[in-house]
Amino acid sequence: MQLESVQNCFNKLIQICGKNGFLNIGRTDSSTAICYGPLGSLLKRNVFREWLFSVLNNSDATVFPVERQSREGRLLLEKITCKATDSLLSDVVGIYIDTLPVVGCNLPFGIAAYGPCVNSMEVSSLKESTDSVLKTNLRGLKAWTRMSLAFFTPRKKATHWFHYWSHQRYLWWRKFSSIPSKFSLSEVVKTPDGNEHLSLHLEFPWGNELLETTTLYENNFSKDLWAHHSPKHISNKNFADMPSIVTCETELDVAVLAYLANSYTKKLRGEEIRNVFQLHYKLAPYKVCFSIEGNNMEFMKQLDDIRKHLTKELKSAGILVLPKFDINSLEDTQFHYVRFDEMGIPYTVVLNHNAIQTGIVGLRNRDTTIQISFPHAKHISEVITSLLGSLCSFSLGQDCSCDHQ
Repeated sequence: MQLESVQNCFNKLIQICGKNGFLNIGRTDSSTAICYGPLGSLLKRNVFREWLFSVLNNSDATVFPVERQSREGRLLLEKITCKATDSLLSDVVGIYIDTLPVVGCNLPFGIAAYGPCVNSMEVSSLKESTDSVLKTNLRGLKAWTRMSLAFFTPRKKATHWFHYWSHQRYLWWRKFSSIPSKFSLSEVVKTPDGNEHLSLHLEFPWGNELLETTTLYENNFSKDLWAHHSPKHISNKNFADMPSIVTCETELDVAVLAYLANSYTKKLRGEEIRNVFQLHYKLAPYKVCFSIEGNNMEFMKQLDDIRKHLTKELKSAGILVLPKFDINSLEDTQFHYVRFDEMGIPYTVVLNHNAIQTGIVGLRNRDTTIQISFPHAKHISEVITSLLGSLCSFSLGQDCSCDHQ
């Protein structure tokens, strides 16, 4: 793909994201910023929440969360090189020392560090990419949120945990993807410092991009950490007993862009090709929205009363619902579908005359092209249960589009 076409592809994605309240890229002469809209802010929160849950709730490893404050320079777990500052090295060791008593001085255990990072350098997870569209367009980005995992392990088990975490992170990225095959892992390479390193990539519409790096720092690295720390912490320490460290690092902003690009598709709806964001239901900013079909204001107000009741029940059940829109606008149902599909909302509850006469409402799934028919409709009393069941089925990786449309 030619450079101009690649850039146009990126610009088109950002344009569609901006149109639907996800995000825009803001630029000045000296800086770049990712400006999140209402849907983008919720998507960013959801991606972070799933990342944190996945590392803390791991059944095979103990991991503790650490929130870092904004700071100039490197954040906690930026890839360590010989140019790393003393304060960074002290951060890693200091948290390790503080956490040891919590685990009874037993290894292995990990630290999930996250927080804003202000940096004059380029986005760290893109540094290795010499031909990166993201790197080109995010050049000048001075603020982002780093998501890092540092896992401390005995030397003899270091290789096991290195491959374990690289595989876990690979599965995590694929879990929320609409096209899992687009994600790939590189081969393991040896760095000049003798560490092992691999990268996780995503095939964007314009080409391959780096998303996350996993690195195994061997015992020599641990010696450097301890040597830079306060003498009171290294007295009587046997360097041979110091742990190896496995790190997994990515940027939250890059993760948001990755899932938007991966979920974006064009689908044939009727006789038209429409834009759709097929976001995983756990990442989707809103899970449910409403489409009201009516031909006069009095009828629409009755349906809106039903919408208010269902919205209250859904929110009580923990399901985030798109806020009310203007019922004075007698727009076609297909117009609502186009709008909601572009916002990535998995379910649309359709309210029409049946809702008032029989208590039956329609329930449309974003990802199916099958039109709603009467046998697939749900009684108002069943809507909450049906939605919860569908969301639960999605969480188990099941296809429930045939039962809940």
